[in-house]
Amino acid sequence: MLVKPNCDCILVLISIPRTGTNFLCSLLNYHPLITSYYEIFHPKKFYSGYQNNPEGIIEQINQKYSVNFLNSEDIKLINWIHNNPTKLIDTLVSFNSKQYVSFKLFPDHLNCSIIESAIIKNRNMKKILVKRNLLATYVSHEIAIKTNKWNNFDTSAIRISLSVEKFAKWVNWAEQWYQLFENNSSPEKSDYFIINYEDIHAHKTNTDKLIYLDRLLKNIGLKLGTEYQIPNIDYLKMMKKQDTRTTLEEKIINYREFIEKAKDKGLSEHLG
Repeated sequence: MLVKPNCDCILVLISIPRTGTNFLCSLLNYHPLITSYYEIFHPKKFYSGYQNNPEGIIEQINQKYSVNFLNSEDIKLINWIHNNPTKLIDTLVSFNSKQYVSFKLFPDHLNCSIIESAIIKNRNMKKILVKRNLLATYVSHEIAIKTNKWNNFDTSAIRISLSVEKFAKWVNWAEQWYQLFENNSSPEKSDYFIINYEDIHAHKTNTDKLIYLDRLLKNIGLKLGTEYQIPNIDYLKMMKKQDTRTTLEEKIINYREFIEKAKDKGLSEHLG
């Protein structure tokens, strides 16, 4: 990959849905040295973040590669991105004026062979595994499916019943995804780090979370000589958790029965 001298490295947030990656991307995007490009390999739309001028990025792709994509939802653009992930990343790097760029990667974004060549073997990338307690993640995922609301929606009044069998299959899917990176025996494995959802949100205010993230990124090797520029108050109020409840028991109708059956199936480590 050809990288501009002013771009020290690329951060890849490797995760599954409902692990707080939108919030994390928002925090990163307010760092003065990081451009956060969000979900660039989404299967239906090029999500680069509205503040990051997606139209300008597409125009640069058109000019650089002699193509004629219309907008972020152009199916031809989506197909091109999934067939040429390295070209897209190169374009984002050249379009970026900051020291670092970041994006997130979910299981349905790229196939395994492309992930191996474009992500795992790329030594200019720092791969960050974003994790959250799997039961909490699953509950959030099932509530989102039930409401068909994935962002900026208060789910605090929604309760659901869970199937242990479906949860077990989902846990297996999630573990296989993370193991694709954690079990990789290549020299690039040393470039992996872990951020836990629970560690971020153990800090009460968004300002404290920004400071925590800044310190964590410095600890994994980023050269961040500048502290975060704290967003304005209105933005901080917008970036709040979608569910204000503090326990999973408040969210699961059949909580006690579910927990007992899950323990019987050997899922205790994922129950929080």
